[in-house]
Amino acid sequence: MMHPHQLYEKLAKIILSHKKILCTTHVHPDADGIGSCAALHMALSLKKISCDLLLESDLHPRYQHLLKGVPYKSLSDYPLTEEEIKQNILQYDLVIVVDTNKISRVGARLSIGLTEHSKVIYVDHHPCKNLTEFHYIDQEAAATAEMVGSLLQLMNITFSRAMADALYSAILIDTNVFRYPSVRPNTHKLIAEFLETGIVVTAAYNAFNGTKKLHHVHLLGHILKSCQLNDQQNVAWIWIRESDLMEYQTDLEETHAFINNLLALEGVKVACMFRQDGTRVKISLRSRGEVDVGLLASLWGGGGHSHSAAAVLEYPLEDSEIFEKKMLLSIERFLQTQNDG
Repeated sequence: MMHPHQLYEKLAKIILSHKKILCTTHVHPDADGIGSCAALHMALSLKKISCDLLLESDLHPRYQHLLKGVPYKSLSDYPLTEEEIKQNILQYDLVIVVDTNKISRVGARLSIGLTEHSKVIYVDHHPCKNLTEFHYIDQEAAATAEMVGSLLQLMNITFSRAMADALYSAILIDTNVFRYPSVRPNTHKLIAEFLETGIVVTAAYNAFNGTKKLHHVHLLGHILKSCQLNDQQNVAWIWIRESDLMEYQTDLEETHAFINNLLALEGVKVACMFRQDGTRVKISLRSRGEVDVGLLASLWGGGGHSHSAAAVLEYPLEDSEIFEKKMLLSIERFLQTQNDG
Protein backbone atom coordinates (compact mmCIF):
# COMPACT_ATOMS: atom_id res chain seq x y z
CA MET A 1 0.00 0.00 0.00
CA MET A 2 1.29 3.45 -0.93
CA HIS A 3 2.21 6.07 1.62
CA PRO A 4 -0.73 8.51 1.95
CA HIS A 5 1.23 11.43 0.47
CA GLN A 6 2.23 9.34 -2.55
CA LEU A 7 -1.35 8.17 -2.91
CA TYR A 8 -2.70 11.74 -3.02
CA GLU A 9 0.04 12.89 -5.39
CA LYS A 10 -0.75 10.09 -7.84
CA LEU A 11 -4.50 10.67 -7.49
CA ALA A 12 -4.17 14.41 -8.13
CA LYS A 13 -2.04 13.78 -11.22
CA ILE A 14 -4.58 11.35 -12.65
CA ILE A 15 -7.58 13.59 -12.04
CA LEU A 16 -5.92 16.71 -13.44
CA SER A 17 -4.97 14.84 -16.62
CA HIS A 18 -8.62 14.37 -17.61
CA LYS A 19 -11.11 16.90 -18.97
CA LYS A 20 -14.52 15.21 -18.67
CA ILE A 21 -15.19 13.44 -15.37
CA LEU A 22 -18.17 11.64 -13.89
CA CYS A 23 -18.46 11.45 -10.10
CA THR A 24 -20.70 9.09 -8.17
CA THR A 25 -20.99 7.32 -4.83
CA HIS A 26 -22.68 4.32 -3.25
CA VAL A 27 -26.40 3.61 -3.44
CA HIS A 28 -28.42 5.31 -0.68
CA PRO A 29 -25.65 7.91 -0.32
CA ASP A 30 -24.80 9.51 3.00
CA ALA A 31 -23.23 12.82 3.98
CA ASP A 32 -19.70 11.59 3.32
CA GLY A 33 -20.45 10.43 -0.21
CA ILE A 34 -22.47 13.49 -1.22
CA GLY A 35 -20.24 16.04 0.51
CA SER A 36 -17.18 14.54 -1.16
CA CYS A 37 -18.81 14.56 -4.60
CA ALA A 38 -20.01 18.14 -4.18
CA ALA A 39 -16.58 19.47 -3.13
CA LEU A 40 -14.88 17.62 -5.98
CA HIS A 41 -17.32 19.12 -8.47
CA MET A 42 -16.70 22.66 -7.18
CA ALA A 43 -12.92 22.21 -7.19
CA LEU A 44 -12.72 20.68 -10.66
CA SER A 45 -14.86 23.48 -12.04
CA LEU A 46 -12.17 25.91 -10.85
CA LYS A 47 -9.63 23.85 -12.80
CA LYS A 48 -11.83 24.12 -15.93
CA ILE A 49 -12.51 20.38 -15.80
CA SER A 50 -16.04 19.27 -16.66
CA CYS A 51 -17.55 17.22 -13.84
CA ASP A 52 -21.02 15.68 -13.61
CA LEU A 53 -22.63 13.98 -10.64
CA LEU A 54 -24.74 10.89 -11.34
CA LEU A 55 -26.50 8.73 -8.75
CA GLU A 56 -28.45 5.49 -8.92
CA SER A 57 -31.54 7.03 -7.29
CA ASP A 58 -32.85 10.32 -5.97
CA LEU A 59 -31.05 11.91 -3.07
CA HIS A 60 -32.73 11.93 0.33
CA PRO A 61 -33.91 15.46 1.24
CA ARG A 62 -31.71 15.60 4.35
CA TYR A 63 -28.59 15.58 2.14
CA GLN A 64 -29.73 18.05 -0.50
CA HIS A 65 -28.18 21.07 1.24
CA LEU A 66 -24.69 19.52 0.94
CA LEU A 67 -24.72 20.03 -2.81
CA LYS A 68 -24.62 23.85 -2.46
CA GLY A 69 -26.19 24.27 -5.88
CA VAL A 70 -24.18 21.50 -7.55
CA PRO A 71 -26.52 19.79 -10.07
CA TYR A 72 -26.94 16.04 -10.07
CA LYS A 73 -28.86 13.45 -12.04
CA SER A 74 -30.31 10.15 -10.88
CA LEU A 75 -31.04 7.15 -13.07
CA SER A 76 -34.45 6.87 -11.44
CA ASP A 77 -35.46 10.00 -13.36
CA TYR A 78 -34.57 8.54 -16.76
CA PRO A 79 -36.18 5.45 -18.41
CA LEU A 80 -32.89 4.44 -20.04
CA THR A 81 -31.98 0.97 -21.24
CA GLU A 82 -28.78 -0.73 -20.04
CA GLU A 83 -27.13 0.03 -23.37
CA GLU A 84 -28.13 3.71 -23.17
CA ILE A 85 -26.70 3.96 -19.65
CA LYS A 86 -23.41 2.41 -20.86
CA GLN A 87 -23.16 4.78 -23.80
CA ASN A 88 -23.91 7.77 -21.59
CA ILE A 89 -21.15 6.85 -19.16
CA LEU A 90 -18.63 6.01 -21.88
CA GLN A 91 -18.57 9.67 -22.96
CA TYR A 92 -16.54 10.50 -19.82
CA ASP A 93 -12.75 10.27 -19.73
CA LEU A 94 -12.74 9.23 -16.09
CA VAL A 95 -15.23 8.00 -13.49
CA ILE A 96 -14.55 8.71 -9.80
CA VAL A 97 -16.43 6.58 -7.28
CA VAL A 98 -16.20 7.97 -3.76
CA ASP A 99 -16.89 6.45 -0.34
CA THR A 100 -16.97 2.84 -1.54
CA ASN A 101 -14.46 0.53 -3.20
CA LYS A 102 -16.81 -1.94 -4.88
CA ILE A 103 -18.54 -1.38 -8.20
CA SER A 104 -21.58 -3.32 -6.97
CA ARG A 105 -22.18 -0.71 -4.25
CA VAL A 106 -23.07 2.10 -6.67
CA GLY A 107 -26.42 0.49 -7.49
CA ALA A 108 -27.72 -2.18 -9.86
CA ARG A 109 -28.22 -0.06 -13.01
CA LEU A 110 -25.27 2.27 -12.54
CA SER A 111 -22.86 -0.60 -11.88
CA ILE A 112 -23.86 -2.18 -15.19
CA GLY A 113 -23.03 1.08 -16.91
CA LEU A 114 -19.61 1.24 -15.24
CA THR A 115 -18.47 -2.30 -16.00
CA GLU A 116 -17.34 -1.50 -19.55
CA HIS A 117 -15.64 1.81 -18.74
CA SER A 118 -11.87 1.58 -19.03
CA LYS A 119 -11.07 4.16 -16.34
CA VAL A 120 -12.97 3.90 -13.06
CA ILE A 121 -11.12 4.83 -9.86
CA TYR A 122 -12.21 4.53 -6.26
CA VAL A 123 -11.51 7.11 -3.56
CA ASP A 124 -12.41 5.67 -0.17
CA HIS A 125 -11.43 5.25 3.47
CA HIS A 126 -13.05 1.87 4.08
CA PRO A 127 -10.98 -1.33 4.25
CA CYS A 128 -10.52 -2.94 0.84
CA LYS A 129 -9.86 -6.66 0.44
CA ASN A 130 -8.94 -6.68 -3.24
CA LEU A 131 -6.73 -3.67 -3.87
CA THR A 132 -5.98 -2.80 -7.48
CA GLU A 133 -4.20 0.07 -9.19
CA PHE A 134 -7.58 1.79 -9.44
CA HIS A 135 -8.13 1.86 -5.68
CA TYR A 136 -7.05 4.96 -3.77
CA ILE A 137 -7.68 3.89 -0.21
CA ASP A 138 -6.59 5.70 2.95
CA GLN A 139 -7.88 3.70 5.90
CA GLU A 140 -6.33 6.19 8.31
CA ALA A 141 -8.60 8.99 7.09
CA ALA A 142 -11.58 9.67 9.32
CA ALA A 143 -13.85 10.12 6.30
CA THR A 144 -13.68 10.15 2.54
CA ALA A 145 -14.30 13.90 2.83
CA GLU A 146 -11.01 14.18 4.72
CA MET A 147 -9.31 12.48 1.78
CA VAL A 148 -10.94 14.90 -0.64
CA GLY A 149 -9.87 17.83 1.53
CA SER A 150 -6.25 16.62 1.53
CA LEU A 151 -6.44 16.01 -2.23
CA LEU A 152 -7.70 19.53 -2.93
CA GLN A 153 -4.89 21.00 -0.83
CA LEU A 154 -2.38 19.11 -2.97
CA MET A 155 -4.11 20.44 -6.10
CA ASN A 156 -3.59 24.00 -4.77
CA ILE A 157 -7.33 24.58 -4.45
CA THR A 158 -8.29 27.35 -2.05
CA PHE A 159 -11.33 26.16 -0.11
CA SER A 160 -14.44 28.19 -0.81
CA ARG A 161 -17.04 28.46 1.91
CA ALA A 162 -19.32 26.08 0.00
CA MET A 163 -16.54 23.47 -0.38
CA ALA A 164 -15.59 23.78 3.27
CA ASP A 165 -19.18 23.47 4.43
CA ALA A 166 -19.78 20.32 2.36
CA LEU A 167 -16.56 18.66 3.58
CA TYR A 168 -16.93 19.78 7.19
CA SER A 169 -20.51 18.48 7.34
CA ALA A 170 -19.46 15.17 5.81
CA ILE A 171 -16.65 14.64 8.33
CA LEU A 172 -18.85 15.79 11.20
CA ILE A 173 -21.50 13.17 10.43
CA ASP A 174 -19.17 10.34 9.42
CA THR A 175 -17.21 10.61 12.68
CA ASN A 176 -20.31 10.94 14.88
CA VAL A 177 -19.30 14.51 15.78
CA PHE A 178 -15.57 13.64 16.00
CA ARG A 179 -16.17 10.82 18.49
CA TYR A 180 -14.75 7.91 16.53
CA PRO A 181 -11.15 6.72 17.05
CA SER A 182 -10.48 7.36 13.35
CA VAL A 183 -10.24 11.10 14.06
CA ARG A 184 -6.57 12.11 13.86
CA PRO A 185 -4.49 15.32 13.95
CA ASN A 186 -4.85 15.84 10.21
CA THR A 187 -8.63 15.76 10.62
CA HIS A 188 -8.58 18.78 12.90
CA LYS A 189 -5.96 20.58 10.82
CA LEU A 190 -8.35 20.38 7.88
CA ILE A 191 -11.26 21.47 10.06
CA ALA A 192 -9.25 24.56 11.07
CA GLU A 193 -8.86 25.47 7.39
CA PHE A 194 -12.57 24.96 6.81
CA LEU A 195 -13.37 27.29 9.69
CA GLU A 196 -11.18 29.97 8.16
CA THR A 197 -13.69 30.24 5.30
CA GLY A 198 -16.38 31.42 7.69
CA ILE A 199 -18.61 28.35 7.80
CA VAL A 200 -21.09 28.25 10.67
CA VAL A 201 -20.47 25.02 12.57
CA THR A 202 -23.72 25.21 14.54
CA ALA A 203 -25.66 25.43 11.28
CA ALA A 204 -23.85 22.37 9.92
CA TYR A 205 -24.68 20.36 13.03
CA ASN A 206 -28.28 21.54 13.21
CA ALA A 207 -28.88 20.63 9.58
CA PHE A 208 -28.57 16.98 10.59
CA ASN A 209 -29.08 16.72 14.34
CA GLY A 210 -30.32 19.97 15.82
CA THR A 211 -33.89 20.18 14.57
CA LYS A 212 -36.29 17.25 14.91
CA LYS A 213 -40.03 16.83 14.77
CA LEU A 214 -41.87 15.79 17.92
CA HIS A 215 -42.76 12.40 16.46
CA HIS A 216 -39.04 11.74 15.88
CA VAL A 217 -38.30 12.29 19.59
CA HIS A 218 -41.23 10.06 20.55
CA LEU A 219 -39.94 7.30 18.27
CA LEU A 220 -36.45 7.56 19.77
CA GLY A 221 -37.93 7.24 23.26
CA HIS A 222 -40.00 4.24 22.19
CA ILE A 223 -37.01 2.49 20.61
CA LEU A 224 -34.58 3.17 23.47
CA LYS A 225 -37.17 1.98 25.99
CA SER A 226 -37.03 -1.43 24.32
CA CYS A 227 -33.21 -1.62 24.43
CA GLN A 228 -31.89 -4.96 25.64
CA LEU A 229 -28.65 -6.29 27.11
CA ASN A 230 -27.26 -9.80 27.00
CA ASP A 231 -26.45 -11.71 30.20
CA GLN A 232 -22.84 -10.50 30.16
CA GLN A 233 -24.09 -6.93 29.64
CA ASN A 234 -21.46 -6.31 26.98
CA VAL A 235 -23.84 -6.35 23.99
CA ALA A 236 -26.76 -3.94 23.64
CA TRP A 237 -29.32 -3.95 20.86
CA ILE A 238 -32.44 -2.26 19.61
CA TRP A 239 -35.01 -3.01 16.91
CA ILE A 240 -36.57 -0.56 14.48
CA ARG A 241 -39.47 -2.21 12.68
CA GLU A 242 -41.53 -0.89 9.83
CA SER A 243 -44.55 -0.79 12.13
CA ASP A 244 -42.63 1.65 14.40
CA LEU A 245 -41.87 3.95 11.47
CA MET A 246 -45.48 3.92 10.36
CA GLU A 247 -46.83 4.59 13.84
CA TYR A 248 -44.48 7.52 14.43
CA GLN A 249 -44.50 8.77 10.82
CA THR A 250 -40.72 8.71 10.55
CA ASP A 251 -38.50 7.85 7.60
CA LEU A 252 -36.02 4.98 7.98
CA GLU A 253 -33.14 7.35 7.11
CA GLU A 254 -33.95 9.49 10.15
CA THR A 255 -33.10 6.62 12.51
CA HIS A 256 -29.48 6.23 11.41
CA ALA A 257 -27.99 7.75 14.59
CA PHE A 258 -30.21 5.95 17.12
CA ILE A 259 -27.56 3.28 17.68
CA ASN A 260 -25.02 5.77 19.00
CA ASN A 261 -27.03 6.13 22.21
CA LEU A 262 -26.19 2.53 23.13
CA LEU A 263 -22.48 3.24 23.48
CA ALA A 264 -23.28 5.30 26.58
CA LEU A 265 -24.22 2.10 28.44
CA GLU A 266 -21.65 0.95 30.97
CA GLY A 267 -19.72 -2.15 29.96
CA VAL A 268 -21.13 -2.37 26.44
CA LYS A 269 -18.52 -3.43 23.88
CA VAL A 270 -20.81 -3.93 20.89
CA ALA A 271 -23.90 -1.91 20.08
CA CYS A 272 -26.27 -3.38 17.53
CA MET A 273 -29.30 -1.94 15.73
CA PHE A 274 -31.65 -4.08 13.64
CA ARG A 275 -33.62 -2.06 11.08
CA GLN A 276 -36.34 -3.88 9.19
CA ASP A 277 -36.64 -2.94 5.53
CA GLY A 278 -39.19 -5.14 3.81
CA THR A 279 -37.92 -8.71 3.74
CA ARG A 280 -34.42 -7.64 4.77
CA VAL A 281 -32.87 -6.30 7.93
CA LYS A 282 -29.93 -3.94 8.07
CA ILE A 283 -27.67 -4.66 11.02
CA SER A 284 -25.68 -1.64 12.16
CA LEU A 285 -22.78 -2.18 14.57
CA ARG A 286 -20.79 0.22 16.73
CA SER A 287 -17.98 -0.09 19.22
CA ARG A 288 -15.68 2.28 21.06
CA GLY A 289 -12.80 0.84 19.05
CA GLU A 290 -11.67 -2.01 21.27
CA VAL A 291 -13.75 -4.54 19.31
CA ASP A 292 -13.42 -4.72 15.51
CA VAL A 293 -17.07 -4.67 14.43
CA GLY A 294 -15.95 -4.38 10.81
CA LEU A 295 -14.54 -7.89 11.07
CA LEU A 296 -17.76 -9.02 12.77
CA ALA A 297 -19.91 -7.57 9.98
CA SER A 298 -17.76 -9.31 7.37
CA LEU A 299 -18.88 -12.65 8.83
CA TRP A 300 -22.39 -11.73 7.63
CA GLY A 301 -21.31 -10.48 4.22
CA GLY A 302 -21.01 -6.83 5.28
CA GLY A 303 -18.08 -4.71 6.38
CA GLY A 304 -16.88 -1.34 7.56
CA HIS A 305 -14.50 0.10 10.10
CA SER A 306 -13.35 -1.31 13.41
CA HIS A 307 -15.74 1.05 15.22
CA SER A 308 -18.63 1.31 12.73
CA ALA A 309 -19.92 -1.34 10.35
CA ALA A 310 -23.04 -2.86 8.86
CA ALA A 311 -24.47 -5.85 7.03
CA VAL A 312 -27.76 -6.64 5.31
CA LEU A 313 -29.44 -10.02 5.72
CA GLU A 314 -32.71 -11.61 4.70
CA TYR A 315 -35.20 -11.26 7.52
CA PRO A 316 -37.51 -14.19 8.33
CA LEU A 317 -40.53 -12.27 9.67
CA GLU A 318 -42.17 -15.39 11.01
CA ASP A 319 -39.05 -16.33 13.02
CA SER A 320 -37.89 -12.95 14.34
CA GLU A 321 -37.07 -14.29 17.81
CA ILE A 322 -34.96 -17.09 16.34
CA PHE A 323 -33.23 -14.57 14.08
CA GLU A 324 -32.40 -12.33 17.04
CA LYS A 325 -31.04 -15.22 19.12
CA LYS A 326 -28.93 -16.37 16.18
CA MET A 327 -27.42 -12.91 15.73
CA LEU A 328 -26.75 -12.49 19.46
CA LEU A 329 -25.05 -15.88 19.64
CA SER A 330 -22.87 -14.94 16.68
CA ILE A 331 -21.82 -11.68 18.37
CA GLU A 332 -21.06 -13.40 21.69
CA ARG A 333 -18.98 -16.07 19.96
CA PHE A 334 -17.08 -13.36 18.13
CA LEU A 335 -16.37 -11.54 21.39
CA GLN A 336 -15.16 -14.78 22.97
CA THR A 337 -12.84 -15.36 20.02
CA GLN A 338 -11.48 -11.83 20.44
CA ASN A 339 -10.89 -12.42 24.15
CA ASP A 340 -9.19 -15.77 23.49
CA GLY A 341 -6.96 -14.09 20.91
